[in-house]
Amino acid sequence: MRLRLASGLVALVVWAVPGSALATDLDWTGREVPGAEVVPDGSPDGAALQIESGAGGTFVALTVIPEPRVGDSYAVVGKVKYENVAGVAYLEMWSVLPDGSRYFTRTLAEAGPLQSISGTSDWRSFQLPFFLNGAPTPTRLELNAVLPGEGTVWIGPLHLQGAAAEDATRVWWSSSSSAWMGAIAGSLLGLAGAAVGLWGGKTRRRRLVEGISWGVIGLGGAGLTVAGVALAVGQPPSVWYGPALIGLIGLWVGLPQRWVVRRRYQEAELRRLRAHDSGGR
Repeated sequence: MRLRLASGLVALVVWAVPGSALATDLDWTGREVPGAEVVPDGSPDGAALQIESGAGGTFVALTVIPEPRVGDSYAVVGKVKYENVAGVAYLEMWSVLPDGSRYFTRTLAEAGPLQSISGTSDWRSFQLPFFLNGAPTPTRLELNAVLPGEGTVWIGPLHLQGAAAEDATRVWWSSSSSAWMGAIAGSLLGLAGAAVGLWGGKTRRRRLVEGISWGVIGLGGAGLTVAGVALAVGQPPSVWYGPALIGLIGLWVGLPQRWVVRRRYQEAELRRLRAHDSGGR
């Protein structure tokens, strides 16, 4: 079974709130993590976990979460700060499934909330979505920090919830729902193209054909609008990719198609006028 993996960092014990998303908050206050130091009020949101690494690098096992009660998708949001980090450091989580298989997530993106840890940065937000895509709930989550060389990293309080999110915003729909919407929209675009190709230029079908051609353009514009808003609020690729693709295809097909439809009806009208003139002589 193929899992969709996203770069990541995950927090501690999960608890369910009836009628709400799965969620938990982790404050480092009072915790002991070998290889790290808790700094009270070390972050804008409370205590921070400070990790210092020498030239040889370091590996810190942050925590293990046994029997996490999470949904099909979940995410951690929080803030991280770092100074003079050599190479590319990252935070990683291993999801261990009931059959013993293990899947990792790592913060290794070049930019954005999944950006890797390198050089120096003031406090910045991160977002860590993880998608099970129907796989069984993990039996445990193992959270680590990996620094290949020198540097200092501070990790602020973390928030884990049952769906990919940023600033407590839940995902709009699952990846499977996105696939269904893409299939339906793709089928509609195909049918619309076939209808315009079959009926274009026929006077009796003019209103229908023109309505379909404008509908394809409208669908394309709506898809790009939805994708743009999803990107702006930090939704994962499983949400915005489908609408973006539909939008691009809709406009790529719809705009030239609209020009063809208009030209066909102009030609049909010209033929009709010519026939009328010929008949009147």
